[in-house]
Amino acid sequence: MKIQDVLGGKSGCACGMEHPCDIRYVQIGDGALEMLPTICADFSAIHLVADENTYPLCGDRVVALLGDKIASQTRFGSDIVVPN
Repeated sequence: MKIQDVLGGKSGCACGMEHPCDIRYVQIGDGALEMLPTICADFSAIHLVADENTYPLCGDRVVALLGDKIASQTRFGSDIVVPN
């Protein structure tokens, strides 16, 4: 199964449950970070979520790319972030 197959949710799963997914877009690969302004063009109040590993790697670049669109931020410590 490809990740694009579950964006927006998955119905008719073999387990018998519906699996909603509010994620609209996924970009993986070289240059993905530079695509953020285009991907986020329709958003005006973004909440940036990062952890202690990802923010040092690219957090400052994300903030620079999105600028005033970032309305708030949450940075997690060593806790594992798991979307429900």
